[in-house]
Amino acid sequence: MSSEISLENSFKSAKIGCFVFGTSLIADSLNNYCFPVILVDKKNSYNFEGLKKNKVAYLTSKENNFRNAVSNLLKNPIKIKTKQKLIHKFLKN
Repeated sequence: MSSEISLENSFKSAKIGCFVFGTSLIADSLNNYCFPVILVDKKNSYNFEGLKKNKVAYLTSKENNFRNAVSNLLKNPIKIKTKQKLIHKFLKN
């Protein structure tokens, strides 16, 4: 018997999703109200401008900013709740 949890359940139980470069898992993260923090590659990245514009993801090309964003979110559960509300509003529209 497997003790693994599904990807969907992982995102549902998480508040923040950390991604290095682009992946379709970012959409799964958003669908489960898990705020994505994305380290993008300037040379070969997906277009995340819609996510950035709607404030439903944090994007940076600098590893230090990436780490700081995750750390700051983990220290501030109220900010995470605000981000989840923005994602909910974004998905509704």
